[in-house]
Amino acid sequence: MIRPLLITAGATRNFIDDMRCITANASGKTGSKLAQSFPTQCTLLGSPSALLHLAVSTKTDIAAHPIIQTQEFTSTKDLHQKMKHWVLQNKNGIIIHSAAVGDYTPQEQSGKIPSGQRELILTLYPTIKILDEIKTWSPSCLLVSFKAAPPKTPPKELTSIAAKQRQRSQSDLVFANVLTQTGHNIQIISQDNTLHFTKRDDGLKYLIDWVDQQRAINLDA
Repeated sequence: MIRPLLITAGATRNFIDDMRCITANASGKTGSKLAQSFPTQCTLLGSPSALLHLAVSTKTDIAAHPIIQTQEFTSTKDLHQKMKHWVLQNKNGIIIHSAAVGDYTPQEQSGKIPSGQRELILTLYPTIKILDEIKTWSPSCLLVSFKAAPPKTPPKELTSIAAKQRQRSQSDLVFANVLTQTGHNIQIISQDNTLHFTKRDDGLKYLIDWVDQQRAINLDA
């Protein structure tokens, strides 16, 4: 049996009212690219922009894609519910959690807040920390998480930040980079070592090969 694979991509949208939301500057391009890199079936749980990247790059109707199953998420709460459902249905699965998840959300208001106000104050509340819950849903799943450190973070500090995330979330791998250096100087941190890649594509290739190896392990043996 091949391990099922879930990839999350893009940014959550935590709504202020029916028109406005708080989101992150994340297109979902990496997750879409990863989904296309595997020869067997996977699920892409993506934001609208992530699913658009998939449709444009494959030039196909994503609803009828022969290998990639797709599902759209909106808010952090919505992503949490859909990820939990998938993991509980696929307890030996592999999760590549590359989505940019909003850490804060306002109290949503129905309708549209009137424009033209001289000042609008929003109170933000912490959201569910999805990453830290995944292994509680299924300790036997494999988890790859992503970490983007603040600009000007030095390499040693990036390693420390990613290692803390790996330990806290029990991630099997952490794919780490600095926000201003997303195309290069990548680190992949596991329990045993830290790998450094000059180019992002080299880091992604290592990740794809690692996932392929893990999926090939016969769980029924």
